[in-house]
Amino acid sequence: MIDDVIQFGFGRRLAYTGYFKRLDLIGLDFSYNTAKGHGAQPWKPIAEHVERGELGIETGKGFYEWPGDAGKQFQHHYNTELIRLMKQDMEAGLI
Repeated sequence: MIDDVIQFGFGRRLAYTGYFKRLDLIGLDFSYNTAKGHGAQPWKPIAEHVERGELGIETGKGFYEWPGDAGKQFQHHYNTELIRLMKQDMEAGLI
């Protein structure tokens, strides 16, 4: 069951984003606030972006620049691909 959760759950997401792109997708403020909530200092590059108001896709800039609709287009492509893979797995009887 654990392998299935990883393979068909968050593991799929990891295959379509790198670390920094995923942080921009999630929102740098989320990572920042999670660290603070656990009593830890946020990673310095994340803290610097958050202090400048660069939170990722939601603000158009994070570790990447997301001009115009680039962030929405990326999210749409990302979600569409995950749905396609889930349908493929369902048709194959894997999930």
